[in-house]
Amino acid sequence: MQKRAVKWVFSEDFCSYTKSEYHLKLKNLDVLPMKYKFDYNDLVLFYKMFNHPSPFSSIPEYLRKKHLPDPKLTRYTRSMSSSDELQLECSIKPRIDVFKNSYFYRTHLLWNEVPLNIRSENCLTTFKTKLKEYLWMKADSEFD
Repeated sequence: MQKRAVKWVFSEDFCSYTKSEYHLKLKNLDVLPMKYKFDYNDLVLFYKMFNHPSPFSSIPEYLRKKHLPDPKLTRYTRSMSSSDELQLECSIKPRIDVFKNSYFYRTHLLWNEVPLNIRSENCLTTFKTKLKEYLWMKADSEFD
């Protein structure tokens, strides 16, 4: 569907694109590939719930911030330097695909992959901009 829309925008209804040509066309239009557009929308909604919870939209209790070891009691290691306070973990072990594919479980995994400097952004507009750049970087890496 997205490829057909790109062809319509460029008036190239009867052309066929290679994957790299299609990617370049999307880049020129500044339209994320569908997979990344879905991730983008999920992460923006998750960001809003994470940073501005309300009774109607909040992160479920089974998702919590990852427990960081007490630095006074633990020897410093490289793995500690890579940990951050915005990582989330799920207290429920997923046993069925329905739960693995549910919004909150799936999106908390995506959230943990996003670099800390993006997740810790205070401004929604800046978060969206940086997130889009990050997702374009991931999409570009598939075509290199």
